[in-house]
Amino acid sequence: MRAVMMASMTPLWGAPMDAQLVPEIEDFRQQFINRQAGEKEWPFAFESGLLSCVYIIGQKFVFFVPDGTPALEGEETDITADESRAAIVTTDPLQLMLHSGQEKFFVPGLTIEDKIRRLGPYVSLGKRLCDHPKGTVVGPGEL
Repeated sequence: MRAVMMASMTPLWGAPMDAQLVPEIEDFRQQFINRQAGEKEWPFAFESGLLSCVYIIGQKFVFFVPDGTPALEGEETDITADESRAAIVTTDPLQLMLHSGQEKFFVPGLTIEDKIRRLGPYVSLGKRLCDHPKGTVVGPGEL
């Protein structure tokens, strides 16, 4: 049993040596993103936030951490700018369905297909963040 636990904590083949099961805050790479004026394809229910990437068991995972400002005027949200509150950013339909409790992070009324189309560029951007050293904070427009 102990060997199985240790093996599960070892990075998978081809994963960076810093990949782990439970990442620490300093393991994340981050970039501030915000909605541009007139942008119609913005997928998030917040004007801005942090896009973060971290390796977890050898895979790149991308998250959006909102800053608390609703994207749609007059919209109310029950999420505050709390770092422990984040949405997974993925184009995997199964993961989107499994994380359906995170709907408050996204523009209301999006179908799975809409989310995949709108989140695609942010997934790519987030995964490029993981190519940087742990703890990197990338400035706007650097990726």
